[in-house]
Amino acid sequence: MSLVVAITGGCGFLGQHLANHIAMHWPEVKQIRLLDLVPPRPGVVPSSPKFEFIRTSLTDLASLEEALRGVNVCYHLAAKVDWGQASMKTLWDINVRGTQNVVNMCTKTGVRALVSTGSIEAVLDHRRSGLDLAETTPHSLGKTNTTYGRSKAHAEMIVLRSNAPGILNTAVIRPLAMYGPGDPWQCPSFIRSAKSVVLPPGLMIVRIGDGKAVFHSLYVENGAHGLLLLGQRVWAEANGQKFSEPASGQLFNVTDEPANNLFDRYFPIMEGVCNDIDQTIPAWDTAPLCLGMRMAEMPPVPALSLPAPTPGKWRFKVPTRRIPFALAYLGAILVELVFWALGFCPPLRRRIFPHGAPPMNRVSTTLIVTPISVNGDKIRRVLGYAPVVTQAEAYRRTIGWFRQLAKAKLPLTGGLPPGVKPGGGGWSDRPPPVGHVVHTITVAWGFCEVDRCRKDGLHLLSASIRASWISQRRSVMGDMLGM
Repeated sequence: MSLVVAITGGCGFLGQHLANHIAMHWPEVKQIRLLDLVPPRPGVVPSSPKFEFIRTSLTDLASLEEALRGVNVCYHLAAKVDWGQASMKTLWDINVRGTQNVVNMCTKTGVRALVSTGSIEAVLDHRRSGLDLAETTPHSLGKTNTTYGRSKAHAEMIVLRSNAPGILNTAVIRPLAMYGPGDPWQCPSFIRSAKSVVLPPGLMIVRIGDGKAVFHSLYVENGAHGLLLLGQRVWAEANGQKFSEPASGQLFNVTDEPANNLFDRYFPIMEGVCNDIDQTIPAWDTAPLCLGMRMAEMPPVPALSLPAPTPGKWRFKVPTRRIPFALAYLGAILVELVFWALGFCPPLRRRIFPHGAPPMNRVSTTLIVTPISVNGDKIRRVLGYAPVVTQAEAYRRTIGWFRQLAKAKLPLTGGLPPGVKPGGGGWSDRPPPVGHVVHTITVAWGFCEVDRCRKDGLHLLSASIRASWISQRRSVMGDMLGM
């Protein structure tokens, strides 16, 4: 039987990797509809004749209904991801009402299986521990959770309550914070912080908090593999197949490696992109994870052509110094106040904050030091899930992707057009826009510290301001970082 699969948010980070994974490993699927507002970013995954881009919106019922006609399995990935910048109305319109629209249109058009992505933030509650969160952890709907977390909690409940075996089988999966080729959030943010200024040795980013908070991350292709397995199972159950543990109406956490500190997770990637590739993989990470037989089923990965690091007077160093969370939180408050005040002069705010939002805020700063880990036993037991990419290989692919973008002088959040080969002069050395200077002063990872400075907060802040002023007069990262 030939299947048609639709993916809302199919041109996003996870959406493109999921589409590629389905095209490679679900042979019955003959067409994959990518439902999104913008076309796919080039070069993130190989193109396929199975892909069909359809421009639609979660709030446009007519176009959404038309896009879902003839679809057998729908993956609902589209959402507004937020760390404190979006309004409640925007989050509710997209994450809650948009999810209800997808459920309604799936029912109306005869879609048999619906798999939706949730978020671990749906169960975060600052009054209780965020460690070893299981699928049975209750949703957090109060003000002790973020607005984004509450919106995702309501979206998850809508999908789970809509499960109607034989009519519309539904399930929810929670991929953790993802990284990998095409990552528009985590990796670019860290890399921007590492390359925001080029100054004499000793100037470096610092860590926030005591380093004890652990966090679960997920390589994007492993997340796509979990989605593939869940979609196949829900489709089988929609067609009457019986299993000892059904997946329909269930919620699953998916992860691929032990939890560790957020900074420890991304510093190897920052080193690999900014420095030498051979320094990126920790010595302890040489053994594969629990891959089972699926690793053998994966096609060989072509070797990435990694350019040699550009020689120069600047190298990223893993910072050993820390700043207290209270100081970082105070900085976040100041940034929010500056952003609010500049609202009275929109042209100046657009110049200082080119992304339309402050580079740090109280929510993002708090999440950095919030321990978040999950229990992923259920998806392994019910679906037989096991990661298909080791952490070492995940780092290699991620570093290769961003170094290719850097060498080609392309934005870190962009794509790699066909025919563009890595090479050239390496990191761009143009004067930065004003946003770079503000980023250096304010971003949580950019509270810079000179070696000779004491740990005193005033000395730290004065060093940051001085560094930002100097950065205007020296060679720095250019617009290739998307700032």
